[in-house]
Amino acid sequence: MPTILIVFITSLLSVSAINENFEGKITYQVRYHSRIPNISSDQLTAMMGTEQEFYYKAGNYKSAVNGTTMEYMMYIADSCKMYMKMVKMDLLMWTDATKETDQILQTQLNKNVDTILGFVCDELIIQSKNSTHKYYFNTAFNINPTESANHKASNWSAYLSAAKALPLKMIIETEQFVAESVAVQYKKEALAASIIKIDSSLKIVQSRL
Repeated sequence: MPTILIVFITSLLSVSAINENFEGKITYQVRYHSRIPNISSDQLTAMMGTEQEFYYKAGNYKSAVNGTTMEYMMYIADSCKMYMKMVKMDLLMWTDATKETDQILQTQLNKNVDTILGFVCDELIIQSKNSTHKYYFNTAFNINPTESANHKASNWSAYLSAAKALPLKMIIETEQFVAESVAVQYKKEALAASIIKIDSSLKIVQSRL
């Protein structure tokens, strides 16, 4: 087989592998700047955590953090519910993820803004009534946005519909804080069903928030 043909086929296989929908784990480093009176940035960071392990599988996700307040947040696409497990509490609190929590005012897409883990990332800015979200993403982390189409909370479905990829960096700005999450590691792999699954030993209650 001619060398040029081998190179061409190898390139096609590489592109195909990159464009497969992402399933696996992304680890982020997180830092917070507090705008809350009497709560310092260090205190808020300790509460919310400095590291986030984000597991994603076909529209479902689990976001585990190392803070002193919340243990993890999980979204199950079939039920369209978000679940929160707080530290030292034997229950899961759920909310309806189909409800939009912040009205989008405008969006802006900027090409080739940042490089994270060697991937050149575009920036999507979502300006909402109560917050500004900046997402940085690359097509190597493609997902199918229709799998999360009902996840209106935090405008997650709006972001995925526009980017069609998981973010490698996020900056969230509200009146209470500024949070920045930056990917430091990732692993693309088939996840066991048990990773994103409701723990049957926990009591499930609806959140009042």
